[in-house]
Amino acid sequence: MASGGARATLVAFSLASLAAGAAPGQVTTGAIVGTVRDPSEAVLAGASITLESPALPEGPLTRTTNERGEFRFPQLSPGLYGIRIETAGFEPYREENLRVLVGGTVERNVVLPIFGMSETVSVTAPGGIVDTQKAGLSTNYSSEYLQNTPLRRFDMLDLVKTAPGISPTRTTQRFTEFSSFGSGTNENLFLMDGANFTSPSLGTGGTSIATDVIEEVEILSLGASAEYGNFQGAVINLVTKQGGNQWRFDASYFNRSQRFTSQPIRLDCRCETGETGFTQDRFHDFTAHGGGPILPHRLWIFGGFERHQDHWSEPGTPPGVLATWDTRRLFYKLTWQVSPDLKLIHSFHDDIWTIPDTPTAAFPLETLVRSEGHSPAVNFLSLSHRLSENTLWDLRVSGSFLHRDSIPNSGREKPFHFDLATGQASGGSYGFGSFGRRRIDVEGKLTHYAAQFLEVSHDFKFGVQFARGGHDGFYGYPGGAFYYDYAGEPYLAYFRQPFLYGGQSQNLGAFAEDTLRLGDRLTVNLGVRFDRSQALSQDLPAVDSRGERTGRTIEGLGDLYTWNVFSPRLGFNFELTGDGKTILRGSFGRFYQGVLAHELDPVHPGQTPITLAYFDPATGRYSDVASVIEPFANVRLDPKTTSPNTDSFSVGLDRELTQNVAFGATYLRKNGRDFTGWEDIRGVYGNDVALLQDGSSLVVYPLLNDPSERLFLLTNPEDWVLRYNGLLLTLQKRWSGRWQALLSYSLSEAEGLQASSGGGPGAAQNSGGGLFFNRFGRDPNDLTNATGTLANDRTHMFRVQGAVEVPKIDVLLGVNFQQLTGKPWAGAALVRLPQGTRPIFVETRGARRLPAQSLLDFRISKIFRFPGERKIELLLDVLNLLDEAAAEGVVTTNIFSPQFGEGSRFVTPRQAMLGIRFSF
Repeated sequence: MASGGARATLVAFSLASLAAGAAPGQVTTGAIVGTVRDPSEAVLAGASITLESPALPEGPLTRTTNERGEFRFPQLSPGLYGIRIETAGFEPYREENLRVLVGGTVERNVVLPIFGMSETVSVTAPGGIVDTQKAGLSTNYSSEYLQNTPLRRFDMLDLVKTAPGISPTRTTQRFTEFSSFGSGTNENLFLMDGANFTSPSLGTGGTSIATDVIEEVEILSLGASAEYGNFQGAVINLVTKQGGNQWRFDASYFNRSQRFTSQPIRLDCRCETGETGFTQDRFHDFTAHGGGPILPHRLWIFGGFERHQDHWSEPGTPPGVLATWDTRRLFYKLTWQVSPDLKLIHSFHDDIWTIPDTPTAAFPLETLVRSEGHSPAVNFLSLSHRLSENTLWDLRVSGSFLHRDSIPNSGREKPFHFDLATGQASGGSYGFGSFGRRRIDVEGKLTHYAAQFLEVSHDFKFGVQFARGGHDGFYGYPGGAFYYDYAGEPYLAYFRQPFLYGGQSQNLGAFAEDTLRLGDRLTVNLGVRFDRSQALSQDLPAVDSRGERTGRTIEGLGDLYTWNVFSPRLGFNFELTGDGKTILRGSFGRFYQGVLAHELDPVHPGQTPITLAYFDPATGRYSDVASVIEPFANVRLDPKTTSPNTDSFSVGLDRELTQNVAFGATYLRKNGRDFTGWEDIRGVYGNDVALLQDGSSLVVYPLLNDPSERLFLLTNPEDWVLRYNGLLLTLQKRWSGRWQALLSYSLSEAEGLQASSGGGPGAAQNSGGGLFFNRFGRDPNDLTNATGTLANDRTHMFRVQGAVEVPKIDVLLGVNFQQLTGKPWAGAALVRLPQGTRPIFVETRGARRLPAQSLLDFRISKIFRFPGERKIELLLDVLNLLDEAAAEGVVTTNIFSPQFGEGSRFVTPRQAMLGIRFSF
């Protein structure tokens, strides 16, 4: 549960920062740079450079070129800019519609003709679609993509799941977990306006973000600089909209219904109707936002809300049994230009939700849990101050929080049953509890540009970052038991009293970075960061069996371990052609994972014993006790655990084909090591052969000593690794001439052994060995055939995203197409051993795959324009136009079950979504 202190801190910071605000660091901005010369190629010092843009509500920016003829605008909000260059005795230069992207650099090297001469202005730089300074690989979705691409509107990350190189755990269902180029779903970094809202417990996104508040999305997949730490995957950087000098408002409404929903899959519902298909009972998504000046040219506000209702049921679910998802999202952002050199921004986002588990034929409603809670993310205070033409500093204080109650649909007394033979759940709900999470970040950065330091231009960055986060929770099994049946008969059970869990992490990081410009063509980025990460076990208030506090305190274990790591980063960008239209780029970096607080749960003193017992037909009770796991005697955390890390290497070629059109090719390789996992360091295991039901044999490892003598250690097992090789091809057309497109194809392989290697095809790829309820690796039989293809591996991923606006009739057509290889899995057999019944892979992981998916979302809209930039847009989105019916999971991986390999949790079928959008 969230503590009262955390709530008080949240309120206090929010109120205090209304008088201050937050400022964009480099992660929320882009840049325009260049050089001005005369026809003889001599540099022109003192030339006046002016930028104008709706993204500059404070007014135009003006700079002068330095003694080398250089100009720099390093902190620009994303958007379209116009540039004007003037100096006495020369013709002026003007250009419109320069697109500045988050994290991107637009270069303009201009030759001005002498005044009165007939020469035209010469520009020796590409159109901006090829970045001549970036070493890594990123995908940017500008405001046009966000407006024109058909989305499912559950979460902003719905779009991220379809980006080049991103492998979603599930494609169309309401899950936002994804893997970036082979990394785990718990290894990404999530930022909103530069503020970190990554979960300190799981490493996933800490809150769901409303779609219509986002101005631009940057997905930094490879080559992240030393400014970013404690992750191994991608940086997801969301930049929100801001108010301007004119009041603007927009509203939208989207609706889906069963009338326009197909049912390609129908399954036995064990009810009077016989079979049912996917049912869309209700879908309403309403948003309203507005922004404008509080003080023109000085203080602006943008804000609004979203109400999202999605009620549906899966095939095989009895009529009227629905998953009823309801969310309300609130957002506001204050931007204050205190002076020409000082900017502050403050923002607040909250996601208030009721999200139940999704009933299926295998998991009926009464076996599931409903979650209620909210997850605010606050940019308390962020400042950006320009000390001089070449020096500026940033300071940011932010936080993200979550409170969740897990409410059992069948109450807290009726126990849960799961049939190992059929994969069918029955009885009561599987669990209940409450959970609170909090994170506070403070970071500062100094940036200095030195034009002629050691005869080379340098862009120095130095920063310090502090983060503290953690969680605490309460969990229990209804009835104090978790039953496993086999073919309808009692088989075994776990007995456990409700328990507490919790963990905290604390990180202090520092980085130094230098971007060098060597000559006119080569840019080199050198960086290093240091991180000191501490794992802490905190005191928790004791609770009774219903989760009510008793007044006692359960003391935590204090400091558990500390990681001190250095992360080198290196990147380069070389212009192969003098016009800057063809570049070769490359990057190398070591990326360390920070402490994930959920890995500390298993050793917290609030844990309770777990008893495993088999059903004895003679007594009619679960009296055959196989083992008792005492948390303090049988579970430990290795104090010598080291930080999981990945070495990432990439090399790529980008070529501007025509203005606003570019082709890219990137090869990348990742090698990950030191992932956390379980080992039994005191159990003594033999080597035997088990005879399976079909007469085949399987090597097994029975426990030879007493189960109470085992010691499960969370450590860094030697063979838990990641090996990834990939090739990515892209073709991009930026919005111009009323159309845009992004095509990508990735060919890749991710293999190794991680904590999620024991899961089924619907599981997310996760590298955290000690995360909640994960016990994979505690028994050596878990590792049989487990090394292989990782859970989110998709060999082929081909994607097309685009939109075209038909002139004169104001009709827009948009598409979002994906062709994806299915996720890997393998069959297993259940073998009873002295230590209990174990699922053991009988084939190498990756021997089987889910069906491939061809998904096409299509949009057609009609725009009605009115004076004063007002418009109404009528939209028709057809989601899954091809009516793909692929399964995203299986009922069971037990090869001897009649339901072995049967599909479960299918792709959402074809649906029409009607919408209307107002802008005025």
